[in-house]
Amino acid sequence: MEKRYCKRCNATKAVEEFNDVNKYCLRCLEKNREKHWKNRDKRLEMNKKWYAEHIEERRAYRQIEVYCEICECKVKKNGMSQHLKTQKHLRNEEEKKQNKS
Repeated sequence: MEKRYCKRCNATKAVEEFNDVNKYCLRCLEKNREKHWKNRDKRLEMNKKWYAEHIEERRAYRQIEVYCEICECKVKKNGMSQHLKTQKHLRNEEEKKQNKS
């Protein structure tokens, strides 16, 4: 009988008590889900408070522009990850690689 170690409850349990890739046993995962739903209102209130306190920082972050050297264009910092996935960026990146070779 194989056993695995649960990182949450610090117990060694049978493999059947785990999902394939999780580090926590099914019992701990269920407890976590229950805690999540029981404290839903509290969590939402904390999130509202945090967003209200940090609204100016978030606005300032959205205004920052970054220069993409591959595409030779300006991109807002909060949209950079999406820009890196665009066909324009990927095509320009591939062309630069070919020109270096």
